[in-house]
Amino acid sequence: MFKSSYFCFENVFYNDMRDSSCKDYSKLIIEWAKDPGRGLPSYSAKKMEETIFYDLELRIGAPYVYVHQGECEHVIMVSDIR
Repeated sequence: MFKSSYFCFENVFYNDMRDSSCKDYSKLIIEWAKDPGRGLPSYSAKKMEETIFYDLELRIGAPYVYVHQGECEHVIMVSDIR
């Protein structure tokens, strides 16, 4: 239904922008997190389609998030890398 989606790994949003109808959902979150009163780290965004797995910074066992369909959130965890 909605083609927009993103992964968030180590404070970087990887947005799927392959389709012209995709929206950058991370933009609002990144702006919200900039408020110094929130005490949050800085976030950035990259295009998912321009990123390869080798480029990702991951921690084994850390929870990350995948969001699609506008509001469907999945927590993902990397348990092994070979």
